[in-house]
Amino acid sequence: MNDADIRETVRRGLEAAGDPYTGDLTHKSASMLKEVAVPLPKTWRFFRFDAFPHPQASFHVAVEVSTGKVVFLTGRPAAFGQVLAASKATLQTTRDAVAVARAYLDVTRRMDRYLRVVDGIEDLAWRPEPTAEEKKARERAEPRLRSLLKPPAAVVKGDTYVVTLFVRNGTDIEQRTVTIDAGASVTETRKVMLQGLPLA
Repeated sequence: MNDADIRETVRRGLEAAGDPYTGDLTHKSASMLKEVAVPLPKTWRFFRFDAFPHPQASFHVAVEVSTGKVVFLTGRPAAFGQVLAASKATLQTTRDAVAVARAYLDVTRRMDRYLRVVDGIEDLAWRPEPTAEEKKARERAEPRLRSLLKPPAAVVKGDTYVVTLFVRNGTDIEQRTVTIDAGASVTETRKVMLQGLPLA
């Protein structure tokens, strides 16, 4: 599928799902299309549409190549599990599980709030001109962040992978636990670790 085919396929799919407004955004002259690398069988492809000038109108979809079926993913974590099951993906290693969990958080996140997986404190951007109170808050937070933040890691529990990731969600740091079982269902829990950091 070329760029025009993708846009038309997504437009028709979203229209059929009862969302013609979002479907129309795929053809706006200012909208940008980008394929997202997701470590699943290539029977499915994942795309991000950025509909300027409103970032909150940006969204992710998955497209089944053979049928043109479109699944809207933004803000819909359960939809990712449906695609995972339909793809008949078989995770072989903890590295596979980490890659899938990262992709899951990326393509299902809401677009009206900054969210990013962080591997360490070096992934955080602090406000460049902090107030005195913000500077103190950073100094208090940095020692804990250095010991807390680690790259995503997965463990195997029976036929299930449990992946632990840390994310920046707005100005908060959260621990996310993404569980991927043999039936390809995906569940997630979250725990807020630090709140209201002076992040840029």
